[in-house]
Order: sequence, then structure tokens, then C-alpha cells
Amino acid sequence: MLRPLIRIVTLLSLMALARDSRAAIITLGASQDGTIYSNHVNRGSGGGNALIVGTNGRDAPRRALIEFDVAGQIPQGAVIQNVKLTMVMGQLPTEPEEFATIELHRLSASWGEGTTQQQNPPNDSFGGMGQGAPAHDGDVTWSSRFWGSPPTPWATSGGDFSAVVSGAAAIGLPIDVPYSWESTAGMVADVQQWLDNPADNHGWILKNVDETSMSTFRVFYSRQTATAAWRPQLTVEYQIVPEPAPLAMAGMAFAGCAVATTRRWQRATR
Repeated sequence: MLRPLIRIVTLLSLMALARDSRAAIITLGASQDGTIYSNHVNRGSGGGNALIVGTNGRDAPRRALIEFDVAGQIPQGAVIQNVKLTMVMGQLPTEPEEFATIELHRLSASWGEGTTQQQNPPNDSFGGMGQGAPAHDGDVTWSSRFWGSPPTPWATSGGDFSAVVSGAAAIGLPIDVPYSWESTAGMVADVQQWLDNPADNHGWILKNVDETSMSTFRVFYSRQTATAAWRPQLTVEYQIVPEPAPLAMAGMAFAGCAVATTRRWQRATR
């Protein structure tokens, strides 16, 4: 008669543990972002509205950097399940290709967002941001992680980042609409790493696959743009696995004691 009771208690305990494991979804705004310019290596646009990815009319690439405060908003110990980056594209070349493939690469060094080209009052304009402006202290540039006197250089001009592609998206032609980098194993691994080791969180660099042809750029709205709905968003689905509930632990302990008692009784009656 004891065995059925043990099975029931064990099952109920496992159900209690499973019930305590719960999923959650959170949407994060960017904590910093900026554009760097290959033909103006000491210019920045950390305070500007534009995140530019691809070449201009003179085949000079631009890259965008973006970071999210993962550890500050997701509980430690959570298991990341899915990740989606959403950005709104607001400008493209006069005669663009139908699609521009833009990749995410995990950055391996810290960088800064200064106030270069900050708009006051805030607006949604990209005016003057195609070439950046002389960088303010603390801003990221093509040559430096942090501009200043002296600047802190990248190990490699254009950003220190993994060669592995974490995610990619084909960006089409409609403007002022959202585009998404859908969840990949690489994006999930990046966000999990940033949660578990916050010091490793330097975000992603957005890089156009075509950095050699003329006018491949796409321009996205940054976190500084006035229209909140157009700002970059990172949607994260994660699982919380808390410490086992007291009832579940008690049930498992009871089951264990019962099994041990049964075995002792069986040995004694042989």
C-alpha cells in the first residue's frame, strides 16, 4: 500500500516544481546606440536620431552599435528562450536594391554614447547625420571606443566584434515600418551571456553584408528619436526557475524516507 502513496506524493511534488517554473516576456529599450563612419574616423553621432548601416554614395561604410541593459531588467538565473530585435527603418537610397541584408555581430569591447548631434528639442529628423559631426568626449567613432583627450582606440578600426554572425535580417523598401531580427541560437546565446556575465555585455554591431557597392545604406531610428514607437526594442522571452517550493521539497523528502523505510522493511522480512 505504501508504493502507490509514494508514487502519488512524488508526482504531486514534481508538479509543484514544474508549476514554479514560469515564463515571462519583456521588451527592453536600448541603453545606448550610435553610428560610426569609415570616411570620417573621428566623427560620431551618439546623440543623433540616425543609426546608419551600409555604404554612402562614395562606397564608405557606416556601422551602427546598440546595447541593451539585460542584467538590469531580467532576473539573474533566468534561462533565455527567444530574442527578437526590432528597429524602424526611416530612410534608404534613391535607387535601392530590393533588400539589404544586415547582420548582428557581438561586440567584444566597451564603447560610449556621447552627445554628438543631440537634438534639442527632440525630433525625428535625420538631417545632417549622414556624415556625423566632430565627436564629443565619450562618443564612439570608427577609430575609438571612447573619444577624448586622449581617445581610447579600438583594437581594430571599425569596431572589435566577433566574426560569427549572431543574427541577420533582410531589410526591404517600405520606410517608417518595423523590421525584425528574429530569434536565432546565436542571439539567444549572446543575451544569455550578457545576463550571466554583465561585464561582457557590449551589445551588437550592425553590419551590412555589402560594404563595397555604392549606396547600400539603410537608416534606422535611434533611441533618441522623439517618436517612442520608432525606437529600437529587444523582446526577450525567458524562463524563471526559482528555488524549489517548501511543499515540493517536503513531498520529495517524504517520498525518499518512505522508499528507505520500505527497503529496510523488505530486508528485515526476508
